[in-house]
Amino acid sequence: MITLNSAINRPNNKVTFTAMATKLPYRRIRGASDAIAQWELMRHPKYSAIWQEEEACTQSQRTANREIRNQNYAFLDELTWDSDKKQFIEYFRNLTGFPSLERCTQKILEEYRRVLNLATNNEVLMSGYDEFCSVGQKSALPGSDLDKGFAIVKGTSWGSQKSHSDRVKGKIWDNIDNRIMSVNHTAAFPNVMTDKELEANIHYFDKVAKKFVTPENLNFFRWLRLENGNPISGSKFNIWLSERLSSKSDRYDAKNLAYIVEAMRDGKKLDFSYLYEEPMFRLFENSEFCHCSNITQGKQMQYKYDYGDMQKSKLRARQQVENAFDYWSTSKQYELVKDIIRSMSGDSKNPEFKDLFHSRTDRHRLLINDILRGRVGCSFERTEYGERATLFFKDAEMAAKYSDLNVYSPGY
Repeated sequence: MITLNSAINRPNNKVTFTAMATKLPYRRIRGASDAIAQWELMRHPKYSAIWQEEEACTQSQRTANREIRNQNYAFLDELTWDSDKKQFIEYFRNLTGFPSLERCTQKILEEYRRVLNLATNNEVLMSGYDEFCSVGQKSALPGSDLDKGFAIVKGTSWGSQKSHSDRVKGKIWDNIDNRIMSVNHTAAFPNVMTDKELEANIHYFDKVAKKFVTPENLNFFRWLRLENGNPISGSKFNIWLSERLSSKSDRYDAKNLAYIVEAMRDGKKLDFSYLYEEPMFRLFENSEFCHCSNITQGKQMQYKYDYGDMQKSKLRARQQVENAFDYWSTSKQYELVKDIIRSMSGDSKNPEFKDLFHSRTDRHRLLINDILRGRVGCSFERTEYGERATLFFKDAEMAAKYSDLNVYSPGY
């Protein structure tokens, strides 16, 4: 497992990320050209790196990290003349495609393909991402991350496969333009795996799955993928698998593998056709993990999108801005551009634009992740009316987080 933060070290060719964002070199801002030069430096994700909620750090470290980012963004407030603001806005538009959401999305995907091919010498076998994220919905803002992004790369014929995939991650970190596609925190960083790692992981988790998957219940787990009811019941296979994994790293790897396998299996937003190579196709056909895994829950998400209750409010707000942006004053346009840049690390602060960056969280999906990581326990029992999932909280924070969440599933 690779831990992502800002500064990078490579002892013995292994990639290790340390914690704090890096302070941007000081430059006196006399006009737009100086501001653009500073923003050029911010292409590297180390200048906007963030700690996530679940990552271990003290409150003082989190506060210090936020302060460094605030200092790094301070150059944006130095432009006061409309002529300078217009010049910066024009540069921003040309680089990112904004305000066209479709063009922003295209730029993100182009950047993803560019950096993957650069990092692997054009040896990417397959890549993909979550079809329900803003990129999948063609409504991304500049600097959006690529939810559940992954890449399968050609493995090395010598040495460690993990060292090879870690080197690829390091090259992505060093070469991506973070202003177009953000990778400045762990969840945003694409999951990179060699073809040999993918096969070995599938074999390993199949061996664990055989402890509870029988010929009798195999079809049941497959059927759960089509279940549009409670998402916790739908992910029962992955929950049971996680309970049989002894280490945090194994649980983390199983979760990441599930996102890859489900994208390949269900045909979501993929590049290349590695799945249809004969050895990979046979592996999928014979794998309990590949047949039963159900974390992404594409069928359920499609159901929710079709009926509107999961349509992200922020996507609607972005479409409204796309239509109106060219009619705004230069000052208002620049205020939004500043907030979009800050939003790449969750630092947007203008309340006028908050609806562009935040939407209702699907807390069931968050709960699934916490269960799979071992932070919440879960057991299932059949009742007269269906199935009930009972949660076991290991600390008060988790109990408070999900205290009001309904995890009851009606009968099938």
